[in-house]
Amino acid sequence: MKLRHAAALALVGWYLTMPPVNPVDERAARLNSDGYMKSGKWTVELNAPLVQWTIDERFDTTSGCEVARTRLPGPFASQDGTFEKAYYKAAKAARCIATDDPRLKSK
Repeated sequence: MKLRHAAALALVGWYLTMPPVNPVDERAARLNSDGYMKSGKWTVELNAPLVQWTIDERFDTTSGCEVARTRLPGPFASQDGTFEKAYYKAAKAARCIATDDPRLKSK
């Protein structure tokens, strides 16, 4: 391997990404007293383009990212459609993506 190729590989990092979690109704869009939008119905946009996914953390290695991905929140006992259920669904769909992945760039 040439030195310039090795240097390019060393610069690649990894993002832990999650699909967008969006309110379904107006009630969900309102902020509660602590500033978070948790009430009402929520949905996870699993088919959203990668550029719209949330970058949760950055890692130097794919293995570090994968370990963090497996430690994302476990199931919640709340009702379907709540913010917690939607967040859990998004966490289950989380992916580790290279920082230089072209799908992360907006068109």
